[in-house]
Amino acid sequence: MIPYVDTCILLSLFFRDSGTEAALAWLERCAAGRIVVSHWALTEFVGAAGILARRGELTPELHREGIARFRRFCAERLTLEAPLASDFERAAIWLENFPSGLRAADALHLAIGARLGTVLCTADERLTAASERLGLPVAKLSG
Repeated sequence: MIPYVDTCILLSLFFRDSGTEAALAWLERCAAGRIVVSHWALTEFVGAAGILARRGELTPELHREGIARFRRFCAERLTLEAPLASDFERAAIWLENFPSGLRAADALHLAIGARLGTVLCTADERLTAASERLGLPVAKLSG
């Protein structure tokens, strides 16, 4: 199956954290194969980078450089898929089960990946559990 990469892995690739080694190993295993990400991940990535910078975990220079490198990586290596209205609707249906703890952004990633028939690649425990509950293919990275 084609991998759909979650934003947490992308952040680890461009801003060193506890998941960076696992993310780099995962990327190496993907070799030159196709990797899918949604346009939503672009927004989520830049938003998360901004949070890191506001917390003082990134300098303004590292923030700018990381986003620039990420944008190049998207253009050169990733297949970008636009969310459809049906993805938002599917995500909303899944979110109606509020005790699941599924977050809106994650539900949208899951809906896009399900439509495309991909396997979600993530390091997020909650997202892994939600994928499994919904019967969606998931590959959990551990780091």
